[in-house]
Amino acid sequence: MFAGVLCTSNRRTPKQWFDVSRIQATFYHRGHADVRGHWHGASGACVAAEVFNAPWSLHTSAVPLVSDASIVAFWGRLHERETLCRKLGLPGGASDYPDARLIQVAWARWRSDMAQHLKGSFAIAVLCIKSGSLFLMRDPVGTKPLYFWKHADGFLYGCSARFFTQLSDLHPSTDPNWIASHFARLSPSREKTAYQEVEKLPGGCTAEITKNGSVQIKPFHSWDDNAPLDPLAAGVSAYR
Repeated sequence: MFAGVLCTSNRRTPKQWFDVSRIQATFYHRGHADVRGHWHGASGACVAAEVFNAPWSLHTSAVPLVSDASIVAFWGRLHERETLCRKLGLPGGASDYPDARLIQVAWARWRSDMAQHLKGSFAIAVLCIKSGSLFLMRDPVGTKPLYFWKHADGFLYGCSARFFTQLSDLHPSTDPNWIASHFARLSPSREKTAYQEVEKLPGGCTAEITKNGSVQIKPFHSWDDNAPLDPLAAGVSAYR
């Protein structure tokens, strides 16, 4: 899991937004994270924690993954990793690389177009050091949540809505309409949350945020509603 901020004005420094220990306490509060860490830079901050969920996770020594070009935060699991490694031309086997490393290399090669090459269940955040921009991505099914708050002084993002209640001097206001709909068991919104200022990135979408705070959300996946019925009929017949 992860949470962070991209500063879009000089009125707040990255460290003024939140206390790292308080944010870490919102991650895996019912269990133990295998690795925890944080990063602070001139343009923002990121806090992360990870529970190892595959053999290649053992190669993860620090989170978020920091390089001279980017800061990568990842929650979830990539699929078809061998195919991805071949596309990226990485030596060795896919099991030699943790998921965040594959994303780091994919970002360096494809930038936002990497959305067309990644499969799995995940939430991703990539801060580009050179441009000072932020890239967010959520898997097509929306298995892993990803929330954000477009504040005048910074763009806040996190995998848990609870993150936004732990900020140093900001407190989101509750949305009574959303709460009423939730308890009435009505269909939840793909974008709205229980807090008026906090939005949810829909599944199958990316968000690109510039250092000036402009936000562009794009879908990279859509579900076709024209599946043929013949294979279904054949399957039913075989089952009978």
